[in-house]
Amino acid sequence: MTLCFVYLLFLPFNMWGMSILIGLGAVAMFWLGRPDDVVTTGITTMVVMVVAAISPHHARMQPIFCVFDTAIGTGVGLIGALMTPKATVREPECGTRPARSFPG
Repeated sequence: MTLCFVYLLFLPFNMWGMSILIGLGAVAMFWLGRPDDVVTTGITTMVVMVVAAISPHHARMQPIFCVFDTAIGTGVGLIGALMTPKATVREPECGTRPARSFPG
């Protein structure tokens, strides 16, 4: 989102610009040692840039709104995780033994 914000500060939405930002984001994730996050970075960049293209009057605000959306979603997820009861492990009943496998 930082790449999008810096781009939108100086330039309006452009398909070539979005393509370059997706590529820069992919390279940055590889350099940071996070190759699993390349797809997420590309999708996030595309969403921010498309939303900026749909509402060009407030294009510079879209990355900031995405940061707030992400923070709120993370907070709701954490609260939900804290409210969920923990799973308990039950001990086997008396007189039962765990199944064992014997070699042939």
